[in-house]
Amino acid sequence: MYGKDLRLRRIFPGGGRHLFSVPLDHSVSMGPIDGLEATAPVVEELQGAGADLFIVTKGAVREVAPVLSRSSLLGVHISASTSLGSSSNHKVLVGTAD
Repeated sequence: MYGKDLRLRRIFPGGGRHLFSVPLDHSVSMGPIDGLEATAPVVEELQGAGADLFIVTKGAVREVAPVLSRSSLLGVHISASTSLGSSSNHKVLVGTAD
């Protein structure tokens, strides 16, 4: 088995279940979004509904990490663009894996 396969097995649930992934990173590209002023309560509610993976901006990690269950996964979007500027498709790195 190769490294890529091992990493993918950590992300995708087994037993024929599908991955339930929820992106919560749109506030950077779209500006403030009603209902996402506080991300942690949203994550707690979605965990109760069976969500597996939450994708957030690097700034939301400190709020979300304390409420994650042991079985939940966290994805951090480390690039960003904004629809509020003149070039909405221009993504830039805003963080690193470290």
